[in-house]
Amino acid sequence: MRTFLHKYGKEFDETLPYACRALNTHAFDGTTVSPYELVFGLKPIDPNSAALIEKHRLWGKPAAERFQSPKESIQLLRARLDEVRTQLTTARLQVLRRNQSLLRQVQYSHKYHVGDLVLRWTPNPGGARQLYGKLAYKCTGPYKIVDVNPRNPDVYRLVPLGQPNREPTSHHVRELCPYVTQEAHERQKPAPVGIVEDDLLKELKVGDHLLLKNGKRDYLTLVTKIDGQYVTVQYYNKKKSTKGPFKPMENLNLVWCKPEDESKHPIEVYRPTLTPAQIDLGYVAYSEKLHVGIFYQKRVEESHLTRNAKGVTIPRGKLVAVRKLLPTHAPSGEPEELE
Repeated sequence: MRTFLHKYGKEFDETLPYACRALNTHAFDGTTVSPYELVFGLKPIDPNSAALIEKHRLWGKPAAERFQSPKESIQLLRARLDEVRTQLTTARLQVLRRNQSLLRQVQYSHKYHVGDLVLRWTPNPGGARQLYGKLAYKCTGPYKIVDVNPRNPDVYRLVPLGQPNREPTSHHVRELCPYVTQEAHERQKPAPVGIVEDDLLKELKVGDHLLLKNGKRDYLTLVTKIDGQYVTVQYYNKKKSTKGPFKPMENLNLVWCKPEDESKHPIEVYRPTLTPAQIDLGYVAYSEKLHVGIFYQKRVEESHLTRNAKGVTIPRGKLVAVRKLLPTHAPSGEPEELE
């Protein structure tokens, strides 16, 4: 489920059928018996095999071609279920004895050295209220080992890589796993500037949506014109509500403004389209011409947007997938904060 969320941007409910099938068709440790077989008395058929089997072979022969009566079939099924349950009970006892034996022999023999790079396992990175919740990756880092506890050689002092001035924290070896070597990390080179944005430009067209990085907040934008490496976009936004927390990616509408004069802030409205009266009053799209490199380098697909009477919403899972491809350019100036 973590892979579906992080790599493919799927929502929680979209991953459940795959996770349930994987769990129900996976054999119990130490046996060849799965939960599916324990319930139905039959080996599960994987999707690839099912696609190659004829329909009548998949669901059994027609009643007229069966050699067993329904009563005989039920008796054989019950006998098979008793057999697999006995196998499961025996295997569980064997696994329990083996685990207890291994637990008594546990020794952390892996040794690290000062300067090594490691990842740190944590059961709930960022807390339960952070973006990914329980589906967050459990290993964080990389970290650099800066010291070894003199009293316990299995405890190491770590600082985040690239932040040597941070206060080191102590962690037991059981929480650590090896990362690449310092030399391999230093050999890693970022992709040449322009390659990713060229890929984005090849597939970009008027009417697409892009996400603009702007400090702690991102803005959804609509592409209205493409001019070489530059795009003209119209912003999405909404009025700040006085009730409850502000959710910047929910119920957004296109921004239209009515310029007054240079000394005043333009008057803004948030609507899918302008009314004839607003057009007569001089309202125009709140737009800006920007380099494509300062946007996240992945389009916000139309299918990822949820539309209702209040506006447009980007689900959290889809937002995570877009934010994985960071901008290739730093903005020359921060866009003006929209109210």
